[in-house]
Amino acid sequence: MKSNNLEIFFVTNKKISHIEKINYQIASVGKVNSSDNYLKCDTKDNIFYKEKYYSELTFHYWYWKNLIKFNNNNWVGSCQKR
Repeated sequence: MKSNNLEIFFVTNKKISHIEKINYQIASVGKVNSSDNYLKCDTKDNIFYKEKYYSELTFHYWYWKNLIKFNNNNWVGSCQKR
């Protein structure tokens, strides 16, 4: 979900088709065969090799290292499938 200054990320290790219909930005962790519109946290600066221990937290690390912008007024939220 993205609106004016709010972004919400749904983080999952499984493909969940009914979530794809909601206006969330979906991020996948694990070895799931996700859609191309899912963000994947195994690129750039990441700790994907620790995914089996930390699951969704590997996305939060990836977001922090690669996407976060400290000089804006945006709010960021996340939820996960559990």
